[in-house]
Amino acid sequence: MKKTTALLSLTVLASMALLSRGGGTPFGVGPAWAAPQQAEGQKPTTWSSREEYDAYMAFTGEKDPQKRIGLGDAFLQKFPNSFMKDTSLVVLMQTYAQMNDVPKAVEAAHKATQANPDKLEALAYLSFVFPFVFKGDDPEAVTKLSQAENDAKRGLEALQKIKKPDSVTEDQFNQYIKGQRANFNGCVGFVALQRKDYAAAVTSFKTAGEDNPADVYTFYRLGIAYISGEPRDYNNAIWSLSRSVSLAKAGNNPAAPEIEKYLRSVYINCHGNDEGLAGILAQASG
Repeated sequence: MKKTTALLSLTVLASMALLSRGGGTPFGVGPAWAAPQQAEGQKPTTWSSREEYDAYMAFTGEKDPQKRIGLGDAFLQKFPNSFMKDTSLVVLMQTYAQMNDVPKAVEAAHKATQANPDKLEALAYLSFVFPFVFKGDDPEAVTKLSQAENDAKRGLEALQKIKKPDSVTEDQFNQYIKGQRANFNGCVGFVALQRKDYAAAVTSFKTAGEDNPADVYTFYRLGIAYISGEPRDYNNAIWSLSRSVSLAKAGNNPAAPEIEKYLRSVYINCHGNDEGLAGILAQASG
């Protein structure tokens, strides 16, 4: 199936921004704009100056994406040790994604995880976009697969550490967790699929599908995993691919015709013709 570069639009609950750092006021209590005393080597936990705060607010408040990137680069260059470094890099990541510059968005996301290995927004973006940009013939394919697996597993670990903000309902929080967990497990499954570890791929994709039963690509890749293993599991492959086709059509996904073409070839290879396929597609759409 031909892959197209995907743009991830990260629309997370506004209050989730508080999950990566504590609540409270930006400057705490004490003399205005006073830089806190910190032990040598300790990471800062608040603004170093009014200048840093103003520069950050100007950067994140800028509406024009191109100007925001310039302000963000200038902020990070002037305040390389800012306690908001990881968050600033996430803002740059989202801005590049908004501009459909996926390579730059990925670069910013990696920098964010270097600054904070548990930066959930960056890990989520990397895990979402990786299956769409990975190329099997890349000379660094093995290294990139390992990195993607590490990012996804790190994301799953980070997800277990977050606590529900008071401003978010239990249902909203659970839906957020499920969505992110599906994203990370989907990436783990994709890595296993590329390594031809089909049993592991099936396990990860099934878990992802339970958390997000409406994802086209989870069921498409699950179908491939079923049909690629030995012995080939045609029944589960056909059902998973049928579910993918139904979801793609319902969502007007442009990949629907290609997925359906692949499903038909798998079905005919199993049954000799496509008789009965329409009925399975109807059931899968229910």
